[in-house]
Amino acid sequence: MAGSDVDLAKGRRQFLENYRVELTEWAPPVLVAFLVILIFLTAMIQYRMGYMGTAYSATRDNLTEALQNVSPTVENNVDDTTDSDTADLTAVEPADMTQKMEEVHALNPDTAGWISIDGTVIDYPVMQTMRDEQYYLNRDFDGKYSAYGCIIADTDSEIGTGTLANNYEDGSKPATNIILHGHNMKNGTMFGSLDKYRDQTYEKSHSKIKFSSLYESVPQPGLQEERDRCIQILPVL
Repeated sequence: MAGSDVDLAKGRRQFLENYRVELTEWAPPVLVAFLVILIFLTAMIQYRMGYMGTAYSATRDNLTEALQNVSPTVENNVDDTTDSDTADLTAVEPADMTQKMEEVHALNPDTAGWISIDGTVIDYPVMQTMRDEQYYLNRDFDGKYSAYGCIIADTDSEIGTGTLANNYEDGSKPATNIILHGHNMKNGTMFGSLDKYRDQTYEKSHSKIKFSSLYESVPQPGLQEERDRCIQILPVL
């Protein structure tokens, strides 16, 4: 039994010595092969990086050239506008107040127009105060207390600051509906005579209301009589 153990130990020692010799002889070729492969991979990586850099530069140059080709071109067009075209583009001067309304407005800047009906006592200035619609309800033209008050334009009513002659390009166009307020006085003053419009004969003979803004009066020069600037009334009582 002891002899077998000794033989086994010698066999192991001999195997290890043989393996160490073979490993020593085999290691240098493996190391050389590993170095060759490492050099080859390094060369391939450098080649690929160089190729990609060249391709990137070419692509960048192509994009730059393409963008230059599609860049917008600014042209200096020669102004061929004629004198007549320039005249058409000229802004219209703001409308001036009529002489009559300018004088009235100078006395009271709250004046917005004038209303009259031929054959009646209605011939009054029209006041409009955006800050307080009822300011002239019990005040006269001078701002003093009066039970008669004044004729008042509703604050929602656009009276206009232009003229029909210029198609209202010289100011704002008046509203289609202009609402006026006035006392129904028993003595027939202010809007006290409007009750008479219940009579159809009276209504037909007094069917036109003349209303002048600060900037245009009735009748207007060049318009057919007065019908273009008069209002056909349908009183609501």
